[in-house]
Amino acid sequence: VPVCTIHDAGRRRVAADLVIDGSVGVAAGRDERTQLLGPAFAVLDPGVRARRRDRRVPRTRRVCIALGGGAHVFALVPMLVAALAARAPGVDIRVARGFVARTALPALAAGQWLAPQQLGEALAEAEVAIVAGGVTAYEACALGTPLVAVAVTPAQHPTVAALEALGAAIDGGLLQSRASAEQVAERAAQLLAAPATQRRLAATGRALIDGEGAYRVVAALRTLAARRHAQRGATHAA
Repeated sequence: VPVCTIHDAGRRRVAADLVIDGSVGVAAGRDERTQLLGPAFAVLDPGVRARRRDRRVPRTRRVCIALGGGAHVFALVPMLVAALAARAPGVDIRVARGFVARTALPALAAGQWLAPQQLGEALAEAEVAIVAGGVTAYEACALGTPLVAVAVTPAQHPTVAALEALGAAIDGGLLQSRASAEQVAERAAQLLAAPATQRRLAATGRALIDGEGAYRVVAALRTLAARRHAQRGATHAA
């Protein structure tokens, strides 16, 4: 049986017929027989491609905050929202609550919580996004949404640093305290006030990640399956 393995940030490579790592910061390469490496092969929700095509420049000052699931969202995000609202009065803040089931969400100084199914649209409509160094950062890049990327765990920081080095994001650092939330809010407020920087980040992010990675991976899987099928046919014929 042909085996395909999917990896992150170049870690834990194992022997396989096809190795896929769509992370930024890994050496890009394409050999459909053995490996697909680099952000051209980032596997994103197919809905990103449609939203990318239809995205327009936002008419309202809106910030989308999406830092994944887990207790840190509920502990740190209210601090971040309060700090951002103080620095950018009147900004429309939308906060993804992740997939953690809670009956009561903490109060926000401004803005509102989003249901999981609302995140894609909110991310596409945002003037600026504040996201963790995971898949949502790749989605924001593909959509052309200028972003401040933060690490909510130390393991995410290489991705965040790579996005900034490539010119696709502002590095917000490690979000772990009230002080770091203030820092992230300050960088987001600065980005809101810098249209030229927004345009540069958006263009670079869209060029880096085009939202077609899932389709390239599917094509490679079909090639792998067809090759193995042909090999089996040749063996049976012999």
